[in-house]
Amino acid sequence: IGMLTHARLIKALNERGPDARVGDVMERTVIALNPSDELIDAQQRLAEAKLDALPVVQGDRFLGILTTRDVSEIYRLASIRQDLLRREQPPSSEAQVQI
Repeated sequence: IGMLTHARLIKALNERGPDARVGDVMERTVIALNPSDELIDAQQRLAEAKLDALPVVQGDRFLGILTTRDVSEIYRLASIRQDLLRREQPPSSEAQVQI
């Protein structure tokens, strides 16, 4: 997995021109997020990496991209509806037992 950030795109266009290939200019060492990562950790990784987005992967499978805009929107919505960030409690084992 790699990322072609806006900054890398502009640099590549300036240095190599419009015929540059994505695979040649993308960042190959990318911090990836896992679907089970908490939003606060994802936000911190985005800030530390100084990136607008990070891939979400599970094993070798690419699942999507989480952007700083996505995280900001989640927190904005949570400020309106505080229940959005509440952790769901797993059902008790008694509720899972079927007779």
